[in-house]
Amino acid sequence: MALSSPPMIQLPAGPAEPAAQPRDASDPPPRLRAIQRIRTWIDSGAAAEIDPGRQDRIDWLRTAPFIAMHLACLGLFWVGFSPVALAVAATLYVVRMFALTGFYHRYFSHRTFQ
Repeated sequence: MALSSPPMIQLPAGPAEPAAQPRDASDPPPRLRAIQRIRTWIDSGAAAEIDPGRQDRIDWLRTAPFIAMHLACLGLFWVGFSPVALAVAATLYVVRMFALTGFYHRYFSHRTFQ
């Protein structure tokens, strides 16, 4: 008795893929566009050439690190905390707030940074 292969099952055809949009002649190539996005992420002043139709949209690439940092704080419920960790966090918070307050006081009151 010879082994035969199982019968082939025909899967229904899925929806046709949408046709690729032709690139506009004014659009930069993908590599240059990626470099521009990285430059804009680092230097906000480089965003002077933003399309007016898209300027009110959220740039998720730039906001992702901030969202991730805030979501990482929820990890406290899985890993726990210690009194030493709370003391370090409180100390760093106080030092950071003192430094920011001192900087703004010096800048706006004394105009030493000109």
